[in-house]
Amino acid sequence: MAVATASLVLLALGIDFGLIALALGAATRSRGAAIEIATALAAASYLLCSLAPVVHWLRPLRFASLFYWADGNHQLSQGATLSSFAVLVGVAIAAALAANEAFRRFDVR
Repeated sequence: MAVATASLVLLALGIDFGLIALALGAATRSRGAAIEIATALAAASYLLCSLAPVVHWLRPLRFASLFYWADGNHQLSQGATLSSFAVLVGVAIAAALAANEAFRRFDVR
């Protein structure tokens, strides 16, 4: 059961970064900028999650990392928590709403 829930939160993580890239692409109207910014955000999030257990002053910031909510909280061995799903789904909803708003302002005519 823990593997199934861990797989679901990793799927949600991928959806989060995909929707963030979609929102950035709609807002900047630049495919390259959207990919670069979303990739940099994913890399920074992973780095923060990886270094937080080792670097003392980074430990309080680990909650800002999407990777913490997807894998850094021992989901594979203990299973994902409801709070992990809530955070990842909340980010997905916020990114989808931002993308929708950016597309609404995008004049195709």
